[in-house]
Amino acid sequence: MNAELAETRRHIAKSGVFTIGMVPRNRDFEPDEQLPSHTKILRPLLAVASECWVYDLKPRGPVYKSAAPILEPEKGRFRVRLEGDPVAGHELFWNADSGRRGTIVILVPADKFPAEKIFRACNGVWAFTNFLTGHTPAAARFARSQTKSPTLVAACLPRNNGIEWLDLFAEPRHALALFDLARRVRGLGPARSSRK
Repeated sequence: MNAELAETRRHIAKSGVFTIGMVPRNRDFEPDEQLPSHTKILRPLLAVASECWVYDLKPRGPVYKSAAPILEPEKGRFRVRLEGDPVAGHELFWNADSGRRGTIVILVPADKFPAEKIFRACNGVWAFTNFLTGHTPAAARFARSQTKSPTLVAACLPRNNGIEWLDLFAEPRHALALFDLARRVRGLGPARSSRK
């Protein structure tokens, strides 16, 4: 094992977080565009999710309006209704970046987490050492609190990068096992410890 991969694995074993790419690099898309990652990654996660929340979404503007039919306000955040197809017609909400909405936290029971399916569809796997900077602080705290035991995985779309990547929070040993599985499924070479 090379030194960079060993350091990345140590970071994941401590933090319980790693990242998968959702959209190929250098691929431009419209804010309300239907993307392959909606079908191949997002919908499979939402189909088995126990809960989904969005933080720091202002109840005005086009992003809120695009998602209003699937949102329920609750204590400073919004629950995302999971019945039916919560993606179709709401693409702007899922794709929003540059702080136009806060972090989306999708909670999935670990025994239902479609790991191989989403790892086959992703566009890379890596770990950020500063992963918290991309998330609404309250959302990151919630994701971490929910994944202290290995029974849940939190899939988090960051506030800054929209649907470009997805941070996976899990109990650290479980996160490391998922990271190793993602690398095997993707047939990847040396892991990256950060993304420039």
